Amino acid sequence: MRIGVDIASGERDPWYLVKGAVEGALMHPQAEIIMIGDKKQLAILLDDVCQKIERPSNISIMHADNIITMNDEPLSAVRTKPNSSVVVGLTAYKNGELDAFFSPGNTGAIVTGAALILKRAPGIKKPALATFLTKGIGGHTSMLLDVGASSETTPEDLVKFALMGQIYYELMMNVPAPIVGLLNTGEEEYKGSKLARDTYKKMKQTRFLNFKGNIEGKELFKGKAHVIVCDGFVGNITLKVIEGTASGFSTMLKNAFRNSFITLFGALLAKPAFQRVKDALDPEIFGGAPLLGVKGIVLIGHGSSGSLAFKNAIDACVRTIENNVIQEINNKLEKNQTWLESISRN
Repeated sequence: MRIGVDIASGERDPWYLVKGAVEGALMHPQAEIIMIGDKKQLAILLDDVCQKIERPSNISIMHADNIITMNDEPLSAVRTKPNSSVVVGLTAYKNGELDAFFSPGNTGAIVTGAALILKRAPGIKKPALATFLTKGIGGHTSMLLDVGASSETTPEDLVKFALMGQIYYELMMNVPAPIVGLLNTGEEEYKGSKLARDTYKKMKQTRFLNFKGNIEGKELFKGKAHVIVCDGFVGNITLKVIEGTASGFSTMLKNAFRNSFITLFGALLAKPAFQRVKDALDPEIFGGAPLLGVKGIVLIGHGSSGSLAFKNAIDACVRTIENNVIQEINNKLEKNQTWLESISRN
């Protein structure tokens, strides 16, 4: 299996991204890890990194002499920057040179490029970006989608997001018939926007979904559902609120503990517990967010992804390939095409 990792698009020092790629290659010697970016720069960085870490034999470089910046308009950038690392990686996938692609670049450009170059899955009009949330009170990890691929959606889109998320979660987490919930402002069926109410009705009608109703924002970490569905606008704001709250709470705690010697001493005693919580909330733990609804394995990372995120993204790519996840999703979509079309008419 060949996994392409976009080094060029990251916001962090590329040395650390190469380090993550090397660690991923060492973790999975059965996979070929192909770093995408400026060939000369990556060769120098690889030599430098491997002075400190064993040099794996299963790592190579694919040249890309341009990048799509975070400020570029997605569609225009994909069309006008064919030598950018994102377009080079997606084109290599299309041509059979890669089996998975990971990038921490411009999310809009990666989603647009994947839809244009790899094409959408059967019956899918809009793809969805999924992310895992840390284990909460319920004792299991939940998956939230969409978190930013498609801001404007229909109830039919959200039903398809739920189906893709359910299959992905079942195969990757080894949970039969995972529970699906709809993110909403209340538990009752009549609550929420017209989109939420109409989606609820259609999810209830969908025979192949293990749908258990609405999930409120305060219940995201309570384990009420394995797969939590929303549109990309709501999902992206929700994800950023979670990240911002975790960061802000950490700062508040540090300031509070510095008030006196007693609180500082208490902080030192509690440091291991706080570190475990901090690690659990670190988005790098899951590496990257899978883009569901395109004909390929594409993972998108945070712009600030570091070495841990790259290593874990490679691990996620390997497991996605080994579990044949994308093919299973596409097969299920194709198999239930008639039923999904009937929902659109009702």
